[in-house]
Amino acid sequence: MSKLSVIQSLVLPVLILSACGGSGGSKSPNKAAGETPTSSTASSIVSASLVSSSRIASSATLSSATLSSTPLSSLASSSTASSVALASSLASSSTASSVVLASSLVSSAGNTSSSLAASSATGNLVVEKVSGLVDLKQVNGLPIENDEGQQVTVTVSLLNSADQLVTSKTFNALAPAMPETNPIPFSLELSGVDAKFLVVHIAEDGYTDYARRFDVAPELNIRASLSQLPAQEILASTAVTISGETVDGFNFSVSDKNDPVEAGSEAGLADLTVAIPKSALPAGTTSIDVKMQAFNPNKLEDAEYFPGAYADSDGNKLLSVAFNYADVTTNTGVSLKKMAAAAKNQPVGSQKPGFNKTAAEPIVINRKIPVESCSALKQMGDSSATLPGFQVPVYTYNPDSGLWDLLGQGDLYNDNRELISSTFKDFDCTASNYILEVKVTNEIFASSWWNLDYPLVFTQPVKMCADIQLVDESSLPISNTALYLHDDDDVRSYSAETYVTDANGKLHIEAFALDPVAVDTSAELVIYSKNYLSTIRKIITLSPACSGATPVVIKTPLPAICKAEGAVKDKAGKPLLNSVVFAGSYKGEDLPVMPSWSVTDSEGKYSIDVSCGRDYGIVEYFSWLMGGANRLQLLDDFTFAVNGNINGSEVSDNGKTASLQNIVADRSKPIAYIFNDYDASNKFSLEFLYAGSAYPLSYSFEVVDLKTNQVYEKFSGTLSK
Repeated sequence: MSKLSVIQSLVLPVLILSACGGSGGSKSPNKAAGETPTSSTASSIVSASLVSSSRIASSATLSSATLSSTPLSSLASSSTASSVALASSLASSSTASSVVLASSLVSSAGNTSSSLAASSATGNLVVEKVSGLVDLKQVNGLPIENDEGQQVTVTVSLLNSADQLVTSKTFNALAPAMPETNPIPFSLELSGVDAKFLVVHIAEDGYTDYARRFDVAPELNIRASLSQLPAQEILASTAVTISGETVDGFNFSVSDKNDPVEAGSEAGLADLTVAIPKSALPAGTTSIDVKMQAFNPNKLEDAEYFPGAYADSDGNKLLSVAFNYADVTTNTGVSLKKMAAAAKNQPVGSQKPGFNKTAAEPIVINRKIPVESCSALKQMGDSSATLPGFQVPVYTYNPDSGLWDLLGQGDLYNDNRELISSTFKDFDCTASNYILEVKVTNEIFASSWWNLDYPLVFTQPVKMCADIQLVDESSLPISNTALYLHDDDDVRSYSAETYVTDANGKLHIEAFALDPVAVDTSAELVIYSKNYLSTIRKIITLSPACSGATPVVIKTPLPAICKAEGAVKDKAGKPLLNSVVFAGSYKGEDLPVMPSWSVTDSEGKYSIDVSCGRDYGIVEYFSWLMGGANRLQLLDDFTFAVNGNINGSEVSDNGKTASLQNIVADRSKPIAYIFNDYDASNKFSLEFLYAGSAYPLSYSFEVVDLKTNQVYEKFSGTLSK
C-alpha cells in the first residue's frame, strides 16, 4: 500500500465528522481557522503535515471533494485548541502511554465491576455503575440522525439519606459512527460512602434534559430520551391573561409539544402561555430567545420526559396534572436560568439591578389543563383552604435532589375568565377549557422544569400492588433495568412511578388508587432497555394484596445477555487506560443487534454486554476512527460468539462469558483533517485527534487551485494541549 493510501485511510473517518458538524463544529475536539479566496473553495487541495517537536513524519495530498461523501464518524480528543484549515495528517515522534478520549464511554473510574455496601472505615462504601443509551429526538418524536457529531453531557450524583451530595461525576458522550440513528451510549462508575440515592442528569444544548432519581444499586441500566427544542425570538408586546391582567413585556405561547413557540396568544387558547414583564428582565432587554415545550403526563410519549421522581421534597408522592420545559435567554446572551439561580441564593439587598426576585410585577403563566387531567381535578379538588377560588399546586424541579419543590398555588379559571369555586366538581374538559394562572417571581427560571402536581395525601389511602419478575427471551432475569408504570387507559386511576428491577429481575410495585371506590386493577409497564431498539410494553394486574405474593413472571423479547472480557494494550504490551471498545454485529440479513460499548480500567481490561449466541466483531474505538473505508473489515478481524464454544478471537467460552485475546492499539500518531467552514466560504477549520502527550504539535499546509496549481495561501503554526 502506498504512503498516500495509508494516510487517506487514517484521515477520512475523522474528516467526515467535522464535515457533518458544520461551522467548525463546537463539539469538535481541536480546531483552528484560516482564510483563503472564495474562488478556490470548491476545487482546492491541501498538502499538509503535523508533527511533534518540529519533526515532520508524514504528509498527504487530499481533495476537499471527498469531505461530503463518507458516512458519519465519532471522534474525541484529550485537548482543545483554536486552529486552521482543509485536509491533513498528523504525526508524533513519541508513543502515547495512555488514552484520554472524550468519547462515548470515557469514564475516569474505568472499572466495570461493581459492588454494593463494601466495608469502609467511615461507613458503607457504595459503588455504582450506570450505563445506557441516549436517544435524541425531533419535536415530533422521530429520531435525530447522528450526522452532526452530537454530544451529550452525563452527570451522575450520589446522595446520602439527607439528600446531601456525596460525590458526582460528569463526562461527555459522543454519537457513535454508525448507524446514523443509533442512540448515544454511555457508561460511568463512581463510589461514595453511605450513599442512598443517585440522580442522573443528561443534557445537550437545544434539547430537554433527562433527569431521574433512583435508589442506589450495584448497577443501573437506563434508556434516556431528549427532545429537540425549536427556538423562537420574541419581541416586546402587551398581553391580557386569563384573569384579565395586562402584562407589558415579552409574551409567548405553545399549543402542543409538537408545535413551535409563538409570540403572544389570546389567553386560554394555547396549552401554555408565559408573560414576562420588562421589570423582571435585565435592563436594556429588547428581545428574548425562547425554547419551550408543554407536556401531557397522561400521554406515554410525553410521560417519558417527566424529570426526577414522582415525589416532592416533603416526602409526598405526586400526581402530575401537566408539566413544562422552558429556557429563556435575552438578546444580550443572558441566561435567565443562571441569573435566577444566582438571585435565589442572594440576600435581597445584594441582588443585581434589573433582576430582583422580589420585583413588584410577577411573571404570569397560564396553563391549560389537559383533557385527561380533568379527572384529577375532580378527584383531588381544591388544594388550598385559605385562598379564594380553586387552586392547584405548582412545583419546580430541584436538579440537586431529583425531587420537586413547592413553588406556590395557581388559580383555576374557565373559558369565560371566571375563577372556579373551591367546591366545584363538575369538570368536563371536553366541553370547556380550564386554565390555571400562576403568578411567580423570576426565580421560577432557576429550574427549566415546572409541574402542576397534587401531593397524594390521603386519610385512608388505598394501595394497589404487584410483584413481578421480568425475564428475557431465554427466560433469564432482566436485572437492574429502569421501567415506568402508568395507567393503561385515558382515565388515570392511580399514581405513575419509575422503578428498577433487582439483580434477579424482580420488582415490587406500589401505587395509590385515586378513587378508593371504583378501583382500576389494570396497568402498563414500559421497559426502556439499552439492549433493545424500541420500548417494550406489558399489561399487568394490580391487587390490594401488597405482601407475600409470588412474583408473576413476565417474558419479554429482550435478548439474553452474556459478557465478553479482554484487554487493550499498546504495541509495547502496556495496558491502555480509558480506551473505548465496542462490539457490533453487521452480518447476515437479519437486523443488526444493538452495538455494545465499554471502557478499559487501569489494567487495560474491559467487560462488555453482548447478546448470547450472536456473532460479533469487536474493535478499539481509536482504531475504528482510523480505519477509513476498510473499518467494517475490523469487525471481521476480531470476532467472537458467546455460545460455549471457542470461536474466532476467543481464549475461552463457558456459554455465559467469553475471554478474548488482547486488542493491540497504536497510539503513536495524531491524525487530522481540514474542512470548509459553513458560515464563511473563504474559511476552513482544522481538527485533530491525538491521545499522546508530546505537545506542542506543529502543522503546515497550503491551499492550491486544482486547475491552475496556483497556491493561494500557506498556513503553519503549533497546537498546544
